[in-house]
Amino acid sequence: MYFQLPYHKESCIRSVVQPYAFERFLKLYHLLELIFDWNLVQQIKSLDNDLQGIGQLLNQYSNNKEIDSLKKLLKSKCDDQNKVDKIADCLNKINSPDYLDKGMKIFFDYGKDGNPYNKINNIIPFQDLMNRGGFTRSNSRDSSITGITENNYKGLVIDFLAYCIYRVRCCTAHNRIGEYVMSNDDEGFVVEFAEPLLREVLCQIFSE
Repeated sequence: MYFQLPYHKESCIRSVVQPYAFERFLKLYHLLELIFDWNLVQQIKSLDNDLQGIGQLLNQYSNNKEIDSLKKLLKSKCDDQNKVDKIADCLNKINSPDYLDKGMKIFFDYGKDGNPYNKINNIIPFQDLMNRGGFTRSNSRDSSITGITENNYKGLVIDFLAYCIYRVRCCTAHNRIGEYVMSNDDEGFVVEFAEPLLREVLCQIFSE
């Protein structure tokens, strides 16, 4: 459906030929941004001549934070059990000696709004979760692990997925005070963790 649009095809091709991980990640992220706009166009088309309805859509679109649009998209396209489990496997790849410390710095030390995890009494539930095996359904049933339950498992995985993708996008796109600035030392983190995570999401969305 989406690849009928030339802009999607062009961004996909650019991501394939791009040799640098940071730029490749941004080209892949552009595919998600284009879907935000495509969905808005489809909603407007469905309203025909309802100018008030169109005005409300445009107002919501302009006021929405991008991470909220991303969460909405992921919850509509990646929320069945099999898809969530595949995403969880990708998120758990951060749990390695090479990447967990870097992930804690990017997602927490330089954290922004939208992170479903917060420090509680100087303990980060996310770090405890990773130490005990990460996002798994068995952990969601373990009452001794803070912040994750069977009831919130799917939503938690998708919310943290959206947060990770958006934070890496901001870190690669911006170079400013208050933002974690990606350097060559971070390329492995992007190649081994962030890029496979984003590719899994895109595969799920575009396979429909």
